[in-house]
Amino acid sequence: MKYNLIKCQLLFGCGNSSGVEHNLAKVGVASSNLVSRSIFFISLFLFSFEVFAAEIGIYPMYCINGDKISLHTFGFDGENNEILNLNGQKAAKIETKKLHEILTSNFKTYKDKSGGNVVFVNGCSLMDIVQMEFLKSISDEYAGISVNRIVIEPQTKLPENFNELKFQNIFLSGQDGSKGVFRVSFEEPDLTSKSLFFKYSFKATMPVFIAINKMDHNHILSLTDYQLGHMEFEKYQKDSLAGFPSSTLVTKARIKAGEVLMNRHFIAVSLVKKGDILNAVLNDGGLSLIIEVKALEDGNLGDIIKIRTKDNKILSASVSGKNQVTLR
Repeated sequence: MKYNLIKCQLLFGCGNSSGVEHNLAKVGVASSNLVSRSIFFISLFLFSFEVFAAEIGIYPMYCINGDKISLHTFGFDGENNEILNLNGQKAAKIETKKLHEILTSNFKTYKDKSGGNVVFVNGCSLMDIVQMEFLKSISDEYAGISVNRIVIEPQTKLPENFNELKFQNIFLSGQDGSKGVFRVSFEEPDLTSKSLFFKYSFKATMPVFIAINKMDHNHILSLTDYQLGHMEFEKYQKDSLAGFPSSTLVTKARIKAGEVLMNRHFIAVSLVKKGDILNAVLNDGGLSLIIEVKALEDGNLGDIIKIRTKDNKILSASVSGKNQVTLR
């Protein structure tokens, strides 16, 4: 199976690596392909900015040495088998949905923090590494952010031995705008530490949930009430509903069609609350037996909770509706 490699243009400013402009929007189709060594195709990609809940995160940018891209590139320890190849290009990107096919065919799960595309840069400069770590930090801070243009430059003149320094850590200091300043600590050749400050600006979009229909007060939110959309980062509010709701949400006020859903619009409620008297359904062949039980935990649809029967037996049951569970 072959995967298209899209060449990514990198523009270096200031002529001496004192600044980096990485324009992810300016791309051209390369003459060669990324070739996957994978054998089996396991599952189709389903878009969600937070689909998987594994320890390994897939980020927007990776620095590599040489053309080879392996599972180890993404943090899968001991996995050095080649899955992609740059074929001599300085920088290239691949859509995350195509990368997903490669990773799942190698039996890997991950948490997608890429924003839709992953860029690989061969032989990164120290400024490239600073940019990679910055993108990683904001991707951790803003789930689903898709950065399409970023400029990073030093706040003051860089030291003459800048390229001899070794990256240590990045500190964003709670910045929440598309422009600002951050600090980076480096290791000097004599093993002492040095901090430098950098200015940044970027253009990006954020995933949001948008109301399809108007909703009145005390409306229970359902999947047919909203759709996934995107908005400019500058207009994004951190209170926006993030991720598909894991609990039942009830509106606190009216919501207009086309309005971005915010956490403050809703109250989270449980279908079952601790102490509630429930109807527990036991299916035995073609027969259904309903008994009265007491909930020992809160739970929403599909959750497994502990219940207590009238004869004080503690059992596990699956929440199947309002004040209703199914015995396992």
